[in-house]
Amino acid sequence: MLAVGDSARLEVFFATSYYRGLIIKRPALFTNEADSVRRFRIETEVVINPDSTFPLVISPYKLNLYRMADDLEDSMTFEITNVADMIISLNVIDLADDLMELHLDKHLNAGEKIRGVVRLKEAAFDSTFDKSITLGIEGKENLRFTIPVSRRIIQ
Repeated sequence: MLAVGDSARLEVFFATSYYRGLIIKRPALFTNEADSVRRFRIETEVVINPDSTFPLVISPYKLNLYRMADDLEDSMTFEITNVADMIISLNVIDLADDLMELHLDKHLNAGEKIRGVVRLKEAAFDSTFDKSITLGIEGKENLRFTIPVSRRIIQ
């Protein structure tokens, strides 16, 4: 329950599964504010080949942080390549900062490759989750790149 004038963060999980190309979804949000249903719009381009996400190529395109028995994998490295002929400045739009931290140089020269590291916070060591990191490019507000991050504990 929220008090009048209070706010909360709402997480919407959209699984791309078999979708390809431009996808527009309009999920419904039900509240006790009024009898009408509120809808919001999700518009995305589902890329079939994850290495063709111009102007950035992210590798691997999905981060899997597994924990096997007593072997704790608490971080993973990935690379971002700027395949454009311009300097790109990244900004972090969304990150599950209660579970992980991101170490990433946010400026890429044309043709440059940088490494990023996702490190789990101690509170997430025994957790299982499917989250993501969303990056944007300064000056291009409609262009976003999402990196799925999965955590599984295998006994």
